Amino acid sequence: MAKKWQKKADDEWSRVVRQVGYCEMCGSSTKQLHAHHIIGRANFAYRHDLSNGICLCASCHVFSKNSAHSNATFFYRWLKENRPGQWVWFREHTVEKKKMIGNTESISYAAIKTDHVGDEAEYNILKEM
Repeated sequence: MAKKWQKKADDEWSRVVRQVGYCEMCGSSTKQLHAHHIIGRANFAYRHDLSNGICLCASCHVFSKNSAHSNATFFYRWLKENRPGQWVWFREHTVEKKKMIGNTESISYAAIKTDHVGDEAEYNILKEM
């Protein structure tokens, strides 16, 4: 039963995020629009939070050299410069982790653990949008 509600909530979250109608990175209005989780969807507490979503075309989501999934550094820089409100939300819900790789400092972000409301409750909120 839990998987049923998770799938329904996932579908509704995606539908609402894609209502923007165009790629928020490149402006394309292609019919191949995806809903991208800024904090990975494995983090259940943020999985259906609309602040955690951005509408991207397939290229900006996964296929281009600087897509959100191929180049997280590029995506986070873009988010900070172009979606400051979502960047603030992201930083409020993550912890920055720095490490050195050779002579280069690498920064990654880990989600702050918090309670998950529940997929059925989240589905009911999203279906009204």
